[in-house]
Amino acid sequence: MRRVVQDVFLLESLAGGCVYAVALDDGFILIDSGVPGDVNRIAGQLEWAGFRMADLRAIVLTHAHFDHSGSAAELAALSGAEVLAHRDDVPYVEAPATLPYPTELQRFGLGLANAVLGNRAACKVTRVLDDGDVLAEFGGLRVIHTPGHTPGSICLYRPAEHLLFSGQPDMHRRGA
Repeated sequence: MRRVVQDVFLLESLAGGCVYAVALDDGFILIDSGVPGDVNRIAGQLEWAGFRMADLRAIVLTHAHFDHSGSAAELAALSGAEVLAHRDDVPYVEAPATLPYPTELQRFGLGLANAVLGNRAACKVTRVLDDGDVLAEFGGLRVIHTPGHTPGSICLYRPAEHLLFSGQPDMHRRGA
């Protein structure tokens, strides 16, 4: 796990999308949850850095793809954390429904990835997000609805540091 800024940490060596831990005064949140089966890697890194699963307050999903929401159900069950997602992605987080992909190639590619990495468990969304919502209790993160990648894709913006969590591939791991 690597510190990005004072209270934000990037979990490393995960199979899918980026997972961030954001420290709070009374615990921490995760932004995204990795692929199905990442729970032990996530928990291990968090515990090594001094975070306790019992202090996980929320998992904020940037979108419903399995590499961002795949371990949310298990992490929420382990910790009692709430799960937040944009209203347009709630049906895809709560049931393993097929997301609407515009091309056959995207449907094939994501179907193949699901087959290799495993389908994620359905996860109950406990708080529905909308564009413009401010998560004051989670450091003032502002929800920005950015549909396209999925219907309910969001970015999370923390104005104090001009910090944006996009939920898209993180280019620094790819050398860009």
